Amino acid sequence: MAKDKKKAKGESKAGGATKASGKVPKEEKAKKGAVSNVTVTPLSAGEAPAARFDAATGMLALSLPMGQKGEKGERGPAGPPGERGPKGEAGSSGPQGPVGPQGPQGARGEAGLRGEPGLRGEPGLRGEPGPAGPRGEAGAGIRYEGGAGPNTGSLVVAADGSLHYVMNGKRCAVQLTPEAL
Repeated sequence: MAKDKKKAKGESKAGGATKASGKVPKEEKAKKGAVSNVTVTPLSAGEAPAARFDAATGMLALSLPMGQKGEKGERGPAGPPGERGPKGEAGSSGPQGPVGPQGPQGARGEAGLRGEPGLRGEPGLRGEPGPAGPRGEAGAGIRYEGGAGPNTGSLVVAADGSLHYVMNGKRCAVQLTPEAL
């Protein structure tokens, strides 16, 4: 029944706060043990802090409220310059510039060796026949027929008295020599 009386008087509460009396609760005796690990859990501003120690594992768990963000402070003095870092990779090249003016014409080079003549081309088409020529001189026509082909020859006496032999379009002068009888 002793426990019931304490609760009735309002001296102690589970959270450690007093009821209406305003007395500060007694602190519980700390358990002895070595702390091997600490974890901190942040709480929102205004929440009550809490601590828990597990003597078997040596774990201290703290739940701490975060404070409100303070005002921005003054800028501190400039620190010493840092060491120079390694050289970075080359960046991309920029756009190509405009084309410059053309330079002067250089000296003319030596002439190369002349090549071999090319192949002869195909013969061209035969042209149209030309107009008929002027009529030849009248002569004493002697026709010679003989031989193995259609060779025709003519003896022509020109107006000036000269004698010509014409065979297959070729004209030859004929000289007469007196024969002894």
